[in-house]
Amino acid sequence: MEFHYIGNHDICDSKATVKQKREFYFKVIILLFNLFLLAGGAFLLFWFDVVDFDWSRKMKSDYHYSQSKSKEKRILIIGDSQLEPNVAKQSISKLMTAFCREHEIGIANAAHYGFGPNDYLGRMEEFVHDYHPDLVILFYNVHNDLTDVMLKSDNEKVEVLHGVFSEDEVDSLDRILASLREDTIDLSEPIEKAKASNNNEFDWVGFKEFGFDDEIIQFAKNRVNYPSAIGYQYVNPNVLVLAKWKPDFFMYNLSLSDDQSKYIWYKILKIFENMMEMCKSVNSKLAIVAVPSTLQVNDSHVAFYKRLKMTLLPEWKNSSLPQNLLDTFCTESNIIYLDVLPELRALSEKQELFYPNDDHLNDSGQTAIYRMVENKILRPYASGNKDSSGIVGPIKFYKTYNHWKKAYHVSEIEKRLGMGE
Repeated sequence: MEFHYIGNHDICDSKATVKQKREFYFKVIILLFNLFLLAGGAFLLFWFDVVDFDWSRKMKSDYHYSQSKSKEKRILIIGDSQLEPNVAKQSISKLMTAFCREHEIGIANAAHYGFGPNDYLGRMEEFVHDYHPDLVILFYNVHNDLTDVMLKSDNEKVEVLHGVFSEDEVDSLDRILASLREDTIDLSEPIEKAKASNNNEFDWVGFKEFGFDDEIIQFAKNRVNYPSAIGYQYVNPNVLVLAKWKPDFFMYNLSLSDDQSKYIWYKILKIFENMMEMCKSVNSKLAIVAVPSTLQVNDSHVAFYKRLKMTLLPEWKNSSLPQNLLDTFCTESNIIYLDVLPELRALSEKQELFYPNDDHLNDSGQTAIYRMVENKILRPYASGNKDSSGIVGPIKFYKTYNHWKKAYHVSEIEKRLGMGE
């Protein structure tokens, strides 16, 4: 039998090796823990929108969409920038999402800045047969949705409507609309694009020559430098572009006093009918919420638009023509309709509902509309069974304006369009 002598130095080496391993493992554990904290912190920053990237938004959107799609009850939101989640701290979108989660209802938000009626229809086509919503809530923006259809490039010729427009009138409308769409501008590009190009996206000299004052131009430059800022000193430069291009912009949307506006209104109703048909195909219900223009609510933005040299009429403050026309159409078409204008007018006497120098609703305005949506649409929907949100009766599809009537008379052609007695 052989004996091996282990000296003191071997024991020390062994202890040193064990100690080194312990230190190594300890460092690895500390490193992994720090990486875990870093990953967890990064996840929370992305999840709660403290840090925001396109890929993180898509990741969250895909996750929420799949979760919503699995619910028994499902709501689809369609609209423009007023319905984007981050337009205000207490946005309509965020409040609706919170309500739906509380009541185990799926909700998908297909709204996006720069959208108009044609885009709303496109969103419906994209989502409705995959998501199968029980309820589609469309937020129609009275402030600019009509001109969104009117002024965007469109090669489609005016329809010859039996009993509404003669061939001569169609030719005239074609020429008018083609003229209006000359030099069509894209107002949907994010302001970040201008910042990246050192403000070269906007004609600052042209703004000055047109007559915009130095302060309002500086406010627009401020917004370019801080694209997400909203406030008195931050004016969206696209609004200056629009005011310079079409100073009569609000006339089309709020007065509907010319033939081309009435024809575009007809086109919008046809879009709504297409949306109704898609809803019917999945046994869904359509609801329309009319979001008013600031000029209909109060005088808070009149001075601002005067500085932009836009055509304004005092009667708009007491007018609800687009809302009334929508009311008639929705009533006859079995569409849930919500006009928030009367309540906003009353609330505006006590608090500001829109951001200064901006037509977007602030926290108070967003919350006020949400409360009306909750009471009129969400709670009745949540309290009923799934089938109660489906089509209640037959849908009437209107081929011309003559199928619906509203007491509003200015000219003979309005009678033929169904806008008069």
